[in-house]
Amino acid sequence: MRSGLALKLLLLPAAATGLLLWVAAVAFDLPGAREQITALLLGWVVIASAWSWWIARQVRRPLSALLTAIRELRANPQSTSSLPVHSADELGDISIAFNDMVLQLRQREADALCAAERVNAVNRDLHGEVQERRQAEAALKRTSEFLQMAQSAGGIALFDLDLRTGLVQGSDLFFQLLQIDVRDRMITQEQWMA
Repeated sequence: MRSGLALKLLLLPAAATGLLLWVAAVAFDLPGAREQITALLLGWVVIASAWSWWIARQVRRPLSALLTAIRELRANPQSTSSLPVHSADELGDISIAFNDMVLQLRQREADALCAAERVNAVNRDLHGEVQERRQAEAALKRTSEFLQMAQSAGGIALFDLDLRTGLVQGSDLFFQLLQIDVRDRMITQEQWMA
C-alpha cells in the first residue's frame, strides 16, 4: 500500500484505542477518568468524522472524474479527453492506467483505419484487374469467333503440331477434312498420320 493511502487510514487504530480507553474507564469506574475519556473520545469522534469526510472527498473526486471520463468515452468514442492525475497513490495509478488505455485504444483505432484503407485500395486494384481481364476475355472471344467465321467462309483449316508432346490441335474444318470425329479438337501425331 502506498504511503498516501496508508496515512489516510492511520486514524482507524487511533479511534479504536480511544474507544477501548472509554470502555476501560466505564468498566473500572475510575473517578474523573470517565469525563476525561468521554471528552477525549468525543474529540476523536469529531476528528475521525472530519478525517473520514476528507478521505471520502479525496477518493470520491478522482473516482467521479474517472466515471465521467468513462461515460464520455462511451457516449463519444472519438473523445480525446484525458483524466488528470492528482496523486501518486492507487487512485493516481488508476488515472494513469485509464489514460494509457485511452491512448492504446486510439492507436488501435488508427491502425484499424489504416488497415481498412489498405484493404480498400487492394480491393479497388483487384476490381480493376478483374474488369480488365473480363474485357480481354470478351475481346478474345470476339476475335476467335471472327476468325472461325473467316476460316469457314474461306474454307481454311488450321492445325498446330506440338513437337514436344506430339499432340495436334486443329480447327473443326481440319478434323472434318480428315474425317475424324474429335470433341476436344486434339489428336496425337500418330492419329493424324494414319
